[in-house]
Amino acid sequence: MAPLIQTTSEHPYEINKSQRLLAQVAIEPRAQMTDVIVGSGAGSAHTVEAVGVEPAVVGTRTPASDEQRAAINKAIEFIEQEDYSSASRDLVNFLREHPLSEIADDGWFWLGEARYLDRAFLESLQIFQTLLEYFPGSGHAPMARLRMGMNHFELKQFPKAREHLTDLILDQPADDIKARAQAVIERMNEAGV
Repeated sequence: MAPLIQTTSEHPYEINKSQRLLAQVAIEPRAQMTDVIVGSGAGSAHTVEAVGVEPAVVGTRTPASDEQRAAINKAIEFIEQEDYSSASRDLVNFLREHPLSEIADDGWFWLGEARYLDRAFLESLQIFQTLLEYFPGSGHAPMARLRMGMNHFELKQFPKAREHLTDLILDQPADDIKARAQAVIERMNEAGV
């Protein structure tokens, strides 16, 4: 089996175009469709929405417009105002309209965050799993991993919470995320779970 990235004899450190595309796979969304269900259906504020991850060919992510960035910022404002259902609604709409945007991972992250803060832990867990699976190179990955562990904790899935948080502590360079993960583990230790 040939190595994923090969060099040429003329330019030993040059990567040809096809190899560059292969290397880019790690940061592009996967070419497979999945749906994430958002909302419990328990009343008008909790309507059920399905959001799909759009199939993408490597290199097809589109540049983010000012309008797209404003949509994400508006959703973050809703989160800061503790209006999680409005944030979720706007983020679902954003992801439907701009599934291949270069900031689609921001949309998925903030949707997961809104659902977590609204105590919709199963939804949040699935959203963060989607983010990590389809956008593994996202800058949100460390925080998404932390939130996955915290979701498991809130769902009283303590072995899974401990596993996620311990793995995060072992390979996460950011001290603030490590400290937050350690704090959740300490809560589990104190509770004897």
